[in-house]
Amino acid sequence: SLKGLPPAVVILAGFDPLYAEGAAYAERLGQDGVPVTVRDYPGQMHGFLSRAKISPKAYDAIADITALLTAHH
Repeated sequence: SLKGLPPAVVILAGFDPLYAEGAAYAERLGQDGVPVTVRDYPGQMHGFLSRAKISPKAYDAIADITALLTAHH
């Protein structure tokens, strides 16, 4: 069971080979009553957050993550 876990932010990248696993994890968190926020970035590859110089969408994702974490603080 995932009950009792803290609120989660799940970032999905459209071209990530682990996309389905991330989406399933987010769904499972929600089913077990864990507050979960999912952000989907179509067209992005796995690890895009660490490649902001070649993937400008990383800056959008970082801003989203920062806002969500600040809201839960």
